[in-house]
Amino acid sequence: MVRELIRQDFTQVRADDGERPKPPIIRWEKADPGHRPDITAVKGEAMGVFTVVEDASSIDAGDLNKIQLFSEYAGQRDGKHFLITETSQAKKLGEVCENHSLEIELIQVAVNEEQG
Repeated sequence: MVRELIRQDFTQVRADDGERPKPPIIRWEKADPGHRPDITAVKGEAMGVFTVVEDASSIDAGDLNKIQLFSEYAGQRDGKHFLITETSQAKKLGEVCENHSLEIELIQVAVNEEQG
């Protein structure tokens, strides 16, 4: 995903992958311990926040809070919050986000069967 973002002219790509600088911890307020997104990147003046969702059926209240936090953070920076998920999870994840009025963009990724 990181290589694809760079290929699409995103800059300042930060990823919690051990190879790049980590994305910042994002908080509702200073006293909040906050959360670190999987990837952040900038395109033009807009900030993109990217979160990988492996299992849409396991999203709980804490996950919903984090999605809302990242969406607001991106929106304050003229950007968007993208949820990355396997094609098989996309419909369920879209329904969860719609039911909770979460403003996100879905990125569907086809998983190669050989990779697991």
